[in-house]
This record gives sequence, C-alpha cells and structure tokens, in this order.
Amino acid sequence: MRFIQGSSVPKDLFILLDTSGSMTGQSLKLANLSAQKLIEALDVDDYFTVAHFPGAKDHVAPMIVTANNESEPICFNSFVQATRRNKMRLFYDLSTLKARGYSDFPASLKFAYEMFRNVSEILTAFIF
Repeated sequence: MRFIQGSSVPKDLFILLDTSGSMTGQSLKLANLSAQKLIEALDVDDYFTVAHFPGAKDHVAPMIVTANNESEPICFNSFVQATRRNKMRLFYDLSTLKARGYSDFPASLKFAYEMFRNVSEILTAFIF
C-alpha cells in the first residue's frame, strides 16, 4: 500500500494589524509575533499581504507594510507569493512598526473587504 501526501489548497492571506497608540509595548509585539507565525505556515503556492492602521501621521487609512517601514499608498498594494525571501522581508518590516495615532476601524474594515474583492472570489482566508 502506498500513501500519497495531500497537498494544501492555495490561500490568499490578508492580515490587518492595529498599530494605533493603544497597541504600544507588549500588545504590538504579540500582534507581530502572531502575524509571523501565520505567515511562516504558508507554502510557496500561497499569497499574503499585511496592512496596518494607522498607516502614517496624516493618513489614517490602512497601509501595506513594505521595506524599511515605508508604507505605500493603498493604490500600490498587492498580495505577494509566500517565498522565503518575501517572508523574511516582511518579518523585518514588522519589527520596525511603531504604535501611534488612533484607530479608524470602519475605514480599515472597508479596506480589507476591498482587498479581497479585488483579488479573488474563492479560496481566501480572512484574518485579523
């Protein structure tokens, strides 16, 4: 008898992190660690992106986490393949996030909804 290893279904993972002032200290560290653990579990067939809010001093809508903590305007965001390189880049970027500002949950939830609506109608995972 021969067993064949099952393959996982490709996933699109979107993580929305609250980086408002209320997340200062241990709360932000735990949120970052949780995001890292979720992303570590992804395969190369999966895609992911991480956004945080508030994104910048004068921009309360969510922003995609990018290299050197320079958030891109939301019109430039996209899901990226879960390669080792992309994961490592994101882990570094997560470690540079700072808690500041206030939360605009309605705008953030709308942003998350639009992200998935534009990407895929099926096989998505939605994580906060």
